[in-house]
Order: sequence, then structure tokens, then C-alpha cells
Amino acid sequence: MAESFNWPCLRQEISINIIQEFGGKSTRAVSGRGSQTGTRPLHAPSSLVFMEHTMRSIFLSPAISCAVIGSAAANAPFAPVANVPDYVVTMVERPRDPRDYSRRVSHHGDWTRVDRMAGSNLFSTEYFSANGLAAIHIYSIHLYSPGTSVSFVRGGERSPDADTEPRRTGERQTHLGESCTVWDVRRDNGGQASGGLTHMSCITDDGIELWHKSISRNSVISSAEATRVERRPVAPDDVRPPRALLMLDWWDRPTPAPIAQAIPDHETVMELLNNSPDAGHSIRTTRRHGSWQSVEETVNAVRHRLHVAHDSGRMQLSYESDDSGAPKRLGITKYLPLPVGVELPTSMQPKDLARTETVLGESCRWFDMTPRMQDAGRSACLTNDGIVLKEERSSWGSIRWTWTAIRLTRRAISLDEIKPSPALLEPRLWGIE
Repeated sequence: MAESFNWPCLRQEISINIIQEFGGKSTRAVSGRGSQTGTRPLHAPSSLVFMEHTMRSIFLSPAISCAVIGSAAANAPFAPVANVPDYVVTMVERPRDPRDYSRRVSHHGDWTRVDRMAGSNLFSTEYFSANGLAAIHIYSIHLYSPGTSVSFVRGGERSPDADTEPRRTGERQTHLGESCTVWDVRRDNGGQASGGLTHMSCITDDGIELWHKSISRNSVISSAEATRVERRPVAPDDVRPPRALLMLDWWDRPTPAPIAQAIPDHETVMELLNNSPDAGHSIRTTRRHGSWQSVEETVNAVRHRLHVAHDSGRMQLSYESDDSGAPKRLGITKYLPLPVGVELPTSMQPKDLARTETVLGESCRWFDMTPRMQDAGRSACLTNDGIVLKEERSSWGSIRWTWTAIRLTRRAISLDEIKPSPALLEPRLWGIE
């Protein structure tokens, strides 16, 4: 079951986008609110092992992304002046992680690129446009085989708890023989005096950052300082994100072998019920083709989220728009094939809850899809062939969201119905051109 999550990470300025999309209008021919039938025995879906693999691809990838991204300084280097010259700055970075990272910041024209190294290994690459339209993060990740996670955020991330108005402190310092002005760049959750974070930077008169630090209650939480500053020409292609980041070759190369007893091709349309502000206005459409699945959501008939994934978890694409329907986030995750003989762990096996229900005239059985997960959970009512007819999301022990099927069609789904629209992968849409 490909799903959509926005996993909170430690640093609010870091965005992780593992999401779904929107669906199409549906004609309600049958009420899908379901009737409870007690605990009469029903055979568990034959594809439960298959769904377990899918659930691991859903939950493990975001969790790992949080661990990777949570330690990164995902904001562009602060530059309070226009016409910053070309430069390359090498820094040593000390995040919460006990390891030190090297940081290389390159700038030319409207683009700044930040590369972070852990030892001799490239950890991440980030691209930032001067107009603030594009923020692109590329992370090297490893889930039993190497992979990359690319995140596009249009317009950057703006936390409602952050005061982003820069304040010139008036303090001057000297670092590497260069003079710089200390700026109070941003305050999260009231700033360091209130237990939040205050982000400070020291900037040369021509706009080059020599150090930055994040402080809470007079303690430095993370920092980076320059060890070398080079004002020299930088080639445009060295700092501009490549178009290839948005090119998908998944459909043209072999994919991992399908798991036995897979869920059949089908299309399901669901409606959001219960206490969500979007209840009664949200439609989710799920389409499955072999080992591929797409999940789309609309809110008030406006496309809002999309998640396309392979059951192996090695290939995932997610998209999210803002409330007006304008593009906001795009995430693409790709792994190399697993080495021969290597299998993913089985820690996410769904737990049978020993109760059944009837939805759209079909019997389904309830499973806890996130056993042993604390604070939040997901339960699903599955047909014998593994199709979700009803889903409940809980938080702190209370059911918060309920999706119920209002239409189910078992039919052949084409791969073209799974693929994201080419328009979503246009470089101009994400500020690259």
C-alpha cells in the first residue's frame, strides 16, 4: 500500500516529502461506509507477505530520510547583499552528529551549491537559487544498497514558528584574516532565549558567509566555519542543478522481480470521513499495475498529492501542491538493485486484529499495518486479495482520519495510468530553468 507521509524531523527547516496525490471526480453509486460484522473468522489475504514488503518500502524510506536529512543545514548560505562575487568556501561542519563533516560552498550568479562530505564520502548536495524559487536537496542514502533521494521545494520551506527577518547585530569579527558582520538570521520557536533556536552568521562585506551557528539557551547546537576562502571564477554548470535530476528511466529498465501472490490490478476510489478538516471534500484514487502503484488525492476537486512507487521500495516519486493547487514539493528516491541474496527485514509484518467488516458488499479483515509504532498508527481493512477497502489513521490513541471505499473496480491497469504526468517533471516548474 503506497502511502503518503510528512515525517517530522528534528530541524524544522528540513523538508521531507513522501507524499501522494489527488484523484479524479467519482460518481457515488454505492455507499461505502461499511457495516461491522463482529469477529466471524475470515481468511487473511493471501497477499499479506506481499503487502508486508510494500509497507516496509513506505515506512523505512521516510524514517531513514529523516535520519539523513535531520542533521543537514538545509538553508542557503545567508547573503544580505546583492551581486555576490564568484567564490568557493571550504568549511568544517559540526552538527549534532558526533562526526565532523566538510562543507564546500560554491557560488556563481544566481545559484549556490553546497556539498557535504562525511570523511571521503559525499553525503549530500544542495542547490539554491538567489530568487528563493528553487531549493533542491540530493542525499546519498543506503538501505541495503546505495541510493539517492532528491527533494525539490518550490519557494523554500517557511515554518509558522520561525521569525525569518534578519537582524544586523552590529558586532564585527575577524576570521581567516577577513572581517565579517554578525547577523541574527532566524529565530525558531521564539529563539534561543525561549528554548528554541537562534541561527547566527558572520558575513563579509561582499556577502560571503565565514561561519554560522545554531544556538539554544546559550549552547551551540550545530555550527560550521570556513577553513579556506577562494574568490575565483566558478563555471555556471558547477553550481546549476542538472536537468537529469528530473528524468525517470524506471519504465525503460528491468525492475525487481514481483513478489508471489501480488495484489491484482485494480482501481479504488475512497472518501475521507471523520474529524479531518477536509472530510467530505477529499477523494483518494488508487491504481495498481503489477508491482507498481499510484495514489492520488484531491481536495475540493483540486489535485493535492501523488505517490508513485514500486513494491520493492527501490523507486518512489511523491508530489504535493499548496492549498491553491500550485506545485510545492517533489521527491524522487532511487536505489540500486539489492545484492544477490540480500533481503529486507520483516519487522513491518501487519498484525491481524481479528475483526471483519463489509464494504461495497465485500468482506474485509482488519490489520494493524504499523505494529509497534508509537504515537501514530494505521489500520486497514483488506479483502482476501489484499485490496484496501477502509483505512483508519490514529494519533495518540484516537482515530483521526478514516478513508472508506466508495468504488472498487478490478480491471487491467496500464502503466501509463501509473506514470506521473510529464508536466510534473518540467525543469521550469521547479525553478531549474
